Amino acid sequence: MPGIWPGHHQQQERYPPASAGCGALFPFEKNMTEELAKNTSLYSRHNGADKVYHAYLRKKDDGWTVDYAHGGRGKALKVGTRTETPVAYVKALKIFESLVNSKKNGDSHYQEGEAGTAYENITDSKELFGIFPQEPTAIQRAALKALIFDNDWCFQVKANGENRLLSIKGDCARGGNKKGQVVSIPTHWLTEFKALGNFVANGEHVGDRFIAFDLLEYEGIDMRGWPQRRRFAKLLEMYDSMNDVANVTPSFGVIECYYTADEKQALLQRAEDIRLEGIVAKNARGVYAQGRGPDSLKFVFREVSTCIVMARNVQRSVQVGLLNSEGDLVSRGNVTIPPNKPVPEVDALVDVQYMYDNGKSFVISVYDPDNKSPRSDVERHECTLSQVTRTMPDEEYVDPEAYHRRQCA
Repeated sequence: MPGIWPGHHQQQERYPPASAGCGALFPFEKNMTEELAKNTSLYSRHNGADKVYHAYLRKKDDGWTVDYAHGGRGKALKVGTRTETPVAYVKALKIFESLVNSKKNGDSHYQEGEAGTAYENITDSKELFGIFPQEPTAIQRAALKALIFDNDWCFQVKANGENRLLSIKGDCARGGNKKGQVVSIPTHWLTEFKALGNFVANGEHVGDRFIAFDLLEYEGIDMRGWPQRRRFAKLLEMYDSMNDVANVTPSFGVIECYYTADEKQALLQRAEDIRLEGIVAKNARGVYAQGRGPDSLKFVFREVSTCIVMARNVQRSVQVGLLNSEGDLVSRGNVTIPPNKPVPEVDALVDVQYMYDNGKSFVISVYDPDNKSPRSDVERHECTLSQVTRTMPDEEYVDPEAYHRRQCA
């Protein structure tokens, strides 16, 4: 797809040697544990899965932490820690070894090797990034088509990743999620991206790459009050200013923006032909506003809603539901869990793709199509019936069985 620059880069994380400290009271004592940082990369292909798990034993302040990152290979990894605060090395080492052994001996049958992307600043805290992302509001196809001939609106492809805020300032890199909370990012992003200067951008975290669609700050200048057209021009200027940018920053890309009617019409047709996730329409005169608003809209070619698990069934399926306008949890039927994915717990938040909603349940439902479940970046109160925009088939009749075959192809 034009506008998304390809590239792939992986960099092994390096750890500085631990300080020797003051040493033992006697030079011949050898019973002290040598304090060394450790990391182990595991992978699993059990039951058709292809996922990775990274465990880290790291020096932090006056103690040590045990952190982890896991998920599908090539996906944005979910991160966490086994030590909320730094602990003594001996204790941390025991936690680290116990974590690694539990994964090797668990149901997923992890094995060492085949390392994926290393992550840094692993955190599951609620620290705020300082900016909340702009989120598009869902619209119907007719509304999107009307914007094709409106010169004040532009189109971008909706990338199939996680919304990510990214700040690169000197030797400091920070990531933010759709909740505006600080999240971990791949280690090599800072190494690569600081060549672009000091900036804050909004984009998608796709695999181990950052695909930008908006620029919010550059070299100390806050551009959130600039119109979208001007912000995007500055993003391209920043990107194109690098000589041999594809080799210097291969993990950084830009989602192209289309402004003319012919470009928008061609993009919509192309996106439908190759079954991309959808189109985001933006007011080219609009400023960057946090949250949902009238200046950022989206149309998706498939319907995916984040639902609440209401019950686990006897077979490998769960009942899912959404909150109505009164806050009551209303069932949308059952969805089957594939054999290569764990059955989610009750009250977990999971993604369900479907053809349409018939008023009582989802028709032709597919569990977790993008490997994002359970969702940690979505709140329970967001799982509402208002997400559902496809309440009946399109104008032309679509055969459900043929639709299902296409989804499974």
